[in-house]
Amino acid sequence: MKTTITRRALAATTAIALGLLAAWNAPANAQAQNREVTLMGLEVHLNNLRAQGFARGGVDTLADFERDVAKVRFNVGTTNVLQEALQRIGLLNRSEEDLIFVNFADANIRLRNFLQPLNDYVAKEPIAGFPQAWSPGMVAASTLGNQLYMVPFRCGTFTLWSNTENAKTAGVSGIPKTPEELYEQAKAGTFTRPNGEKVFGFGLRGDKWSLNEDYAMAVRMFGGDLVTPDMKVVLNEAGSVKAAEMLRRMYVEGIIPPNWATLDGSSLIQLFREGRVTMAFGASSWGAQFEGGESKVKGITIPSHVPLSRDLWTDKVTYSPSIVWFWGIGMFKGATDKDIGYQLIRHMMKPEVQREVAKNGNGPCTADLFAEMAKTQPVMKLAQEIFAISRTPLPAHPRMGQVRDLIGETLQNIVVNGAPAKAELDKAAAQIRGMID
Repeated sequence: MKTTITRRALAATTAIALGLLAAWNAPANAQAQNREVTLMGLEVHLNNLRAQGFARGGVDTLADFERDVAKVRFNVGTTNVLQEALQRIGLLNRSEEDLIFVNFADANIRLRNFLQPLNDYVAKEPIAGFPQAWSPGMVAASTLGNQLYMVPFRCGTFTLWSNTENAKTAGVSGIPKTPEELYEQAKAGTFTRPNGEKVFGFGLRGDKWSLNEDYAMAVRMFGGDLVTPDMKVVLNEAGSVKAAEMLRRMYVEGIIPPNWATLDGSSLIQLFREGRVTMAFGASSWGAQFEGGESKVKGITIPSHVPLSRDLWTDKVTYSPSIVWFWGIGMFKGATDKDIGYQLIRHMMKPEVQREVAKNGNGPCTADLFAEMAKTQPVMKLAQEIFAISRTPLPAHPRMGQVRDLIGETLQNIVVNGAPAKAELDKAAAQIRGMID
């Protein structure tokens, strides 16, 4: 016998099913709404995760976690604020803050005082692809005494970004291959528009905290370094002196902005987005920010390798090693709910989440995602090449924060105030040796 189901009966059945499904999910969702995890980081971390700010229009990668597990409260601060919070909150037996983004430069032995080891958590509930898909060097930098203290989340390199329209206006063609060519093209790319707006030929971060990274890039163009991986201080050697003198010359000639000493990453990105910089040192992940929102440089920016002195070229490499960097995510020893904190770490490291935050401007940390993005993004191909030969701007050391500050103050004094480069760098090198020996 054929059975006929009326629309009213079907609707009633569907309503019952939906009601049962809602009742089934309600306890879990209600529990998620009553739980909270607090994450500390930079604004760029928040933008990448939430798809807001420069990353507006992407996917909010925390939405699923908040629906199913717990609400995520994000405390935003500067790099200095995070460093201070790491050392202050990390000493508390109990804290409202659960997780914190940690810069690679702070990955020294003192992390053991502030962060919870993650080995047991990872052994019980593994992180997808970890550690095999991550750079061994980054994993090693996150591990102290065989204990894992953070998982690299935001990684990258720095390249040279060019505004092709500004270059065309200035009569500049091609990309600079040597520091001398960089200076000449930057000088030509410095001009004033008919409306009186000044365009600067070259931009780099000059704030005290970030300066060590951008200065390391400038120094490595000349074959020099700041502090070697084995802690040899070479800040006052020839390559460093040449880089400092070049930056001073650029500053005096108006090639770099007059407020350079206060120019942080966000400010430099904004200047570039406004079309007011012809060339700039910038992270490989900044392309998404240059192209996002109301940017005036959409479609007219190109990345290239940082130049290298011609006498240092080889048959295989004709570009500077630049620098590599990463931010890891760690858990405070006094975290209120460590299990939820670790679940958020696992969520953030899921391949699908990593892919989406990369689309939102985050620098990828895994080899497979790097390779995937390199197929369509020229800057990621450059980043792959740089990762193969590069290193961090400074090695990790408990007093490296003081070293960074000293390098920043020294360079600002040379570039802005005109202090003699060699003498200032000699003095700084002697102080640094006293700090880290």
